[in-house]
Amino acid sequence: MHGIARKKHFAPVDKIGFAVEYFPHYVNLKARMHSVDLVLISVIFRGKGFHQMETSRFKEAGKSAAITYCGEKHSIVTDSDDMEIMNIYIDPEKFTLPPLPPEIQNALMNFIPLHGILKNHFNRLLRIEFEDMEHLRAQLFAIERELKEKKAGAYEAAAGYFRIFLIECARRIMSSGLISASADANPVMEKIKKYIDKNYREALSLEKVAKHAGLCPNYFCRFFKLRTGKTLYEYLIQKRMQAALWKLRNSDDKIFSIAYESGFNDLSYFNRLFKKMIGCPPGEYRKKCTKPE
Repeated sequence: MHGIARKKHFAPVDKIGFAVEYFPHYVNLKARMHSVDLVLISVIFRGKGFHQMETSRFKEAGKSAAITYCGEKHSIVTDSDDMEIMNIYIDPEKFTLPPLPPEIQNALMNFIPLHGILKNHFNRLLRIEFEDMEHLRAQLFAIERELKEKKAGAYEAAAGYFRIFLIECARRIMSSGLISASADANPVMEKIKKYIDKNYREALSLEKVAKHAGLCPNYFCRFFKLRTGKTLYEYLIQKRMQAALWKLRNSDDKIFSIAYESGFNDLSYFNRLFKKMIGCPPGEYRKKCTKPE
């Protein structure tokens, strides 16, 4: 698992946008930081140790899924015993994710950034913890089997199982939330994050969000920038842009409707900002993200 890049056996990524890799007895006793050129979801079925990303780390005891974004360095360190891990590699920038209900999309938006520019301190080394992983395990091993055996309809079947996997993750997020490994996470910041996640489509002023957090505006600015690396305005724009990307990929709605529903009230501004941040106009992005034949 060290120095992973886009390996030859990840060919399904170029076809359907994702692939899996199984490590039944993974042992690593020392942190060896490495990165991927894809989004990585590390599903740990069993075993103990810790998962590290730069200065942040989580204790691992199995029954969890953690995300590492493109270019981020991470390492999973085991204790003297092994871990059972399934890695899922996703290229969300190139191919669309399976069609999902709006409430499922909303839950996954905070877990899987759709573009490198949308990374921030909040979505680095996020985890989902599960009570029971048997159903999740069944979906992942079904994906592995389909991609390995390559029978007729294998990609379509794998995509179906992958869709169920994402739904299971979203349901867990909706019931128990995401767990952040941010070294400076605190209750006030979590309160602010939840408030913004719920209301980012609205006209949120600095004063309004600061009041909700129980902070004066001047202190709030310093507090928020320290913990997110962004101003409130920058973070709101990021949240709205992430919502717009999901809608462009997974709906046939008009672009002006998507802009408005994502919190942008000026279509011209949205189009200019989209091209500046993502590198192309919204319509061109939508075409790029259509599923391959």
